[in-house]
Amino acid sequence: MTSKSSSLVQTIEQAVEAHNSGDLNGAAEICRAILKSKPQDLAALHLLAVVMSDAGLNEQAVGFFESALALGGPDSAILHNYGVALQALGQLDQAARAFRHAAEAAPLRTDSWYNLGETELLRDNPAAAILAFEKVLEQNPGSTEARNNLSISLRKDGRSEDALKILQAIVTSDPKDAAVQNNLGITLTELNQFEEAKRAFQAALAVEADYADAHYNLGNVYLAEHDYEAAAECYLKNRELAPDNGSAAYHLAICRQKQKNYETALALLNQLIDAEDNLSLALGGRANVRRDMGQFDEALADFDTALALSPDDKALLGNKALTLKHAGQLAAAISTYRDALKIDPKSEQLHSNLAQALLLDGQFEEGWREFEHRLQTPSLLTKRNSLPGAEWQGEVLGGKHLLLWCEQGLGDTIQFIRYVNPVVGQAGQVTLMCPDPLVRLFQSYVSECVIVSESETPPDADFNAPLMSLPHLLQQPDIARNEAYLSAEPDLAAHWVEKLGEVEKPRIGIAWQGNPNYEADHQRSIPIGSLDPLLTLPNYQFVSLQKDLGREQLAGTAGNLIDWGDDLDRNAAFIDSAAIMTSLDLVITSDTAIPHLAGALGRPVWLMLPKTPDWRWLLGRADSPWYPGMRIFRQAAANDWPSVVDQVIEALAQESFF
Repeated sequence: MTSKSSSLVQTIEQAVEAHNSGDLNGAAEICRAILKSKPQDLAALHLLAVVMSDAGLNEQAVGFFESALALGGPDSAILHNYGVALQALGQLDQAARAFRHAAEAAPLRTDSWYNLGETELLRDNPAAAILAFEKVLEQNPGSTEARNNLSISLRKDGRSEDALKILQAIVTSDPKDAAVQNNLGITLTELNQFEEAKRAFQAALAVEADYADAHYNLGNVYLAEHDYEAAAECYLKNRELAPDNGSAAYHLAICRQKQKNYETALALLNQLIDAEDNLSLALGGRANVRRDMGQFDEALADFDTALALSPDDKALLGNKALTLKHAGQLAAAISTYRDALKIDPKSEQLHSNLAQALLLDGQFEEGWREFEHRLQTPSLLTKRNSLPGAEWQGEVLGGKHLLLWCEQGLGDTIQFIRYVNPVVGQAGQVTLMCPDPLVRLFQSYVSECVIVSESETPPDADFNAPLMSLPHLLQQPDIARNEAYLSAEPDLAAHWVEKLGEVEKPRIGIAWQGNPNYEADHQRSIPIGSLDPLLTLPNYQFVSLQKDLGREQLAGTAGNLIDWGDDLDRNAAFIDSAAIMTSLDLVITSDTAIPHLAGALGRPVWLMLPKTPDWRWLLGRADSPWYPGMRIFRQAAANDWPSVVDQVIEALAQESFF
């Protein structure tokens, strides 16, 4: 080696030493001096590129890396560092190629495989990320970081159960890894294991109290559970720690919307819109709030602006269709749902929402057919797969045993039991497996069908079918109109006659609150204070039919309302309610299970509905084809319960009960 080359090596070593000590300017100056005298010096060219990248000058660094690769060929180290610079610039496709070439050139480079996995995750390519992280673990099976990222990749690839096994193994050996606990919570949330998810996030926060992502993700669990206040507290904490997290502000707005705090929700969304933070999402959120406020024109304008930015966003189209439905524009709603389904033809939610719009419009044949898509939800698939017998598709049953099962609310089950007798005539045996609280009530249904509870082991059967699919399977597009098909227990009815005492005034049963966990409950349930003009009428005796939910509102009413809630049977739904109804002259109710019970008993019932009700009540009619004794009172405008109460009071004045 000549003295000149020896001096050159020493100069490169000085550049490396300067770089390692953090003197980026010094290292760059030395590299430039070398390249000035020897432009083809590969080591100096590579080191200068690395120094530029470390200094955040990645655009310049990329040029130097490309020159080094042109000079030295596909060197693993150069390719790896080139990928780092490209990733920092957001050029993820090129970065992935660089890391892949680096790993293929030196298969034992776990850093290149690891960076490739991270880049593929950022590219939303989880299958490729899985392969990369598995390569890391072949050489370093104990790497917590690689195992954690592998679990993320598996979850994003739809393999949440596999991800869960990895994460549970990690936390078993190291429960104080906050990042892993956070990822475990996300995975459990996706699997709808909410209690376990909350414990995981809380474990992460016990280690790192200011872990912003864990607060945010914990909020998502509470939001999924419809605990809007708890969710809001988590999002507020996240915003303290990460003020720029637009997702937390967006989800906080959803909480306030669900709590009917519309002005706060609008303020949060307006801030996101002004900042152009995920603009189409924020506009869609504001449109949803305006829909709930009854501001349909403003909501539709927001949707149109958002769709101009994201024309293929199926969620925006679906929510626009929902808004059109609430505005009473059913033809436009149905058309918009069809447009959304062109983008995502397999969407269960879009098909189910289209079904409800069709049914609300009285298009029963297509509506019942589309309604079958609800059975593709994971929970219903799991339930059906656990039952004996093949799926009944409407074929001839002959002497076969058909097991009917219930998948939705108690009111739905009461409403659709009318379809059991028609199918009884087609099968050798029919068994209805229904929610435990309804078994006793359904014993009064006159049928050769066997009633069993869901808590029992289901009997062997040849076929099974969901109760609410019977109109479709029986090819009965029109509503099966029935007179009374349930009855109260005579002894219990006599007990309530005695308990209610002497009749002095017309007795009217009142119900105002449905299940608050139902997504649209804020539209159908009526604050009891809105009923005060009715409940203070002196010429009637009002009897509460609320068993649990809604009774907490009684303290806020000025009305004359007898509450027997503490005396109602907690183990058998509606047994006492049915008995009480036999002593009532009328039932007045919001859209809960109560109108179904009254209708099935053949009792006179007046139903108070929002402007755009649930599909079963249709539009623009004062009666119901489901229940002959029902009269319907509808809002003239969204959220306008006072006008409905006024209609009821006026109608009462025209009634003669005695």
